[in-house]
Amino acid sequence: MSKKVITYSRIVLGKGIQHQFVRPLEQDSQVFVKVNEMVRPETIISSVWRKSGYRTFNLAKMLNTTPEKAANLLERTIGSRVYQGDILARKKEMIGLREKVFRSPLSGVLVDYDKNTARLTIQYLPTEEKMVSGVFGRISDIIPGKEVKVETHANLIFGAITFGVGREGGLMEVGYPDIPLQTDQLSEKCAGKILFGGTKASLDVLYKALSFGAKAIITGGIDYQDYLRLRGSRGRLEDIGLSVLVTEGIGGGQIYQPIYQLLKESEHRHVFFSSGDGSVVIPLPSDANKTFDDKYHSLDYGQIRKFTVLKEGDVVRVVVGEEANEYGRVKTIGDDGLVLVEVNSRQVQYKPTQLEIIQFI
Repeated sequence: MSKKVITYSRIVLGKGIQHQFVRPLEQDSQVFVKVNEMVRPETIISSVWRKSGYRTFNLAKMLNTTPEKAANLLERTIGSRVYQGDILARKKEMIGLREKVFRSPLSGVLVDYDKNTARLTIQYLPTEEKMVSGVFGRISDIIPGKEVKVETHANLIFGAITFGVGREGGLMEVGYPDIPLQTDQLSEKCAGKILFGGTKASLDVLYKALSFGAKAIITGGIDYQDYLRLRGSRGRLEDIGLSVLVTEGIGGGQIYQPIYQLLKESEHRHVFFSSGDGSVVIPLPSDANKTFDDKYHSLDYGQIRKFTVLKEGDVVRVVVGEEANEYGRVKTIGDDGLVLVEVNSRQVQYKPTQLEIIQFI
C-alpha cells in the first residue's frame, strides 16, 4: 500500500452547478418578484429612485434687482416641479414695455429660496435605477433592503488569486493564451467587458484596461511585486476599480486548458465576477434552468483552498522547478512519500509540497 500523503488542493472549475446568485438591494428598493417565481435575464427584479444633486442660482443677479425685490418676482412656488425652459421669475421694465425673464436651465424641483441672498435652489429630478435578474433561474429568497437570491445553473471558474468587488459584463478575449498581455492589445472595445487571456498581466496592463472602462480581467499570473502593490488594507476585497482573477498564481503561466476552452466557448456572454468565493460565474441558458432541487453550490473562499489526501489518478499542477505551472496526473505514490507524475509525456518524481491538487465540482 502506498504511503498516505497530504498536500494543498484547490477547486478550479465547476460545470453545471446549481448556484445561488445574489442581487443586492438598497433600503428603499421596490421589489417586483416573488419567491419561487421563474425569471429571465431581462426580468426586472427591483428599482430604486436616486436623487441627483442640485444647482443654485442668484435670482437678484439674473434679473438685475435687489434680493428684497427678487422674492416678489418668483412665479413658481417652492416644492413645485419645473421643466427646462419654464419661466420661473419675471421682471417688468420700461413701464411694462419690456420684461426680463429667468427660465429654468434644467428639469427638477424647486426646493429652496433664500430671501436674504436671493439664492434659488433647484434639485435635479430623481432617476430610477432598475436591476434585472441577469440570469435564467428561480427566485429562492428575498430579504427586503438587503438582497434577492436567484437560483440558477452555471459554470464557475475559481481563481488562485483574486482582487476586487463584484462586477459583471460581456466576456471578451484579448491577447494570446501563451504570452503576457500587452497594453497595445487593449482598446475602447474593452469598455464594460470582462476580459480574458495572456499568461500574466502587469500593472501597466491593468491600468490601461481600467482607463478603457473594462470591468475585470481573467489571466494566468501576476508578478509578486505587482501583487503586493495591489493588495491594500482590505486584502483581496480592495476595490482598485478593476476586478482581477488569476488562475495560476504568482508569476506567469497559461490559463489551464479546460478553463481557457470554457472561456472561449462562453465569449460574448454576460458573466459575473463574484468576490465572495473569488469566482467568475457563467450562467447557463434557459434549457438548463427548468428544474431545481435543494442542492446548490455554496462555498466560501476558504473552502475552495484546503489540504487534501493525494491519490493516484489525481490531476496536479507542478508549482516549482522546470515544469512549474505544468499539469499532470499522479501515477504512483511511493512508500518514501515521493509522487510519480506524468507531465508532458514524461514521468517525474516530486515531493508532495511541490504539487497542487486540481479539483472539479
